[in-house]
Amino acid sequence: MTAADLIPARFVAQVVDYPPEAGPDGDDWVAALPRLLDGLLADWRLEPVGATLWGRYSVVIPVRDAEAAAHGDAPPSAMLRVSFPRYAGAGDHVALRRWAGRGAASLLRADPHRHALLLERLDHTRDLRPIPADDACRVLGELHARLAIPAPPNLTRLSDRAAVMAETLDSAPDVLPRRFIDQARGLLRELTRSPSLDDTVVHTALTSRKVLAGQRDPWLAISPEALAGEPAYAMAPAIADRPHELGTGLSVRATLRRRLDIVCETAGVDEGRARAWTIVREVLAAISVGHRPAPETSARISLAVAICKAMND
Repeated sequence: MTAADLIPARFVAQVVDYPPEAGPDGDDWVAALPRLLDGLLADWRLEPVGATLWGRYSVVIPVRDAEAAAHGDAPPSAMLRVSFPRYAGAGDHVALRRWAGRGAASLLRADPHRHALLLERLDHTRDLRPIPADDACRVLGELHARLAIPAPPNLTRLSDRAAVMAETLDSAPDVLPRRFIDQARGLLRELTRSPSLDDTVVHTALTSRKVLAGQRDPWLAISPEALAGEPAYAMAPAIADRPHELGTGLSVRATLRRRLDIVCETAGVDEGRARAWTIVREVLAAISVGHRPAPETSARISLAVAICKAMND
């Protein structure tokens, strides 16, 4: 099997149209990916075993130590993750090293220049999606509490990211009611006055899909898109998670507020700041998809509006 055989065709079809962000565009990156994988497997003396997993930005390949495999039937022992270069994931190796397996997959090796991580092998067939949403929110909150440790100086800061957010809000098109954009702008100004804004390592994308079953712990977080920030900023993905389970009519608000209560209580996070950050992040999410022709765009904007309304009531 060649490195090219490890790359799913559907992943390639998805990534080729990505614009450049922190490196080449999707077309150039995908073209170079087989050579990149060959280099990583050789340099780290790994042998691929099993089917490649993939998401929006990464391929994840089950691997084992090639030398051990040559002397017997060594089982898969780790996962090689190689990602399309993005600013959001640039600090993942820093955060994972800082957490040292506490609440998250253990980092075994990293090559930030090649956007490659060698990670503890978890059970990719078991995440939080099958369990009831309220129970999933408790797990997410508990993980946030474990992951909330002092941030190192070499992690991207929320204050820096907030400056970009402010520029985006100032020039935002009317993809959702203007009052929400204006509110988000005002909330962002208030929130960023906090002296502890950049103090904590936070997993900014923790949802049911980003938690996998482990052997040493029942549940461990993956793919952190980490920042040096504040825990309240990180609550929004849990609240917006599994939108198909929100219900209809008046039950939507009740479900969203219950999720907010659960995740904030178990994470030990101030609910008012979590509500405010959720409004900011949902407005920004709507803006980010507002120009796309994709079928899910209107659904994502509608979800953002529903969440903003619920956080305001």
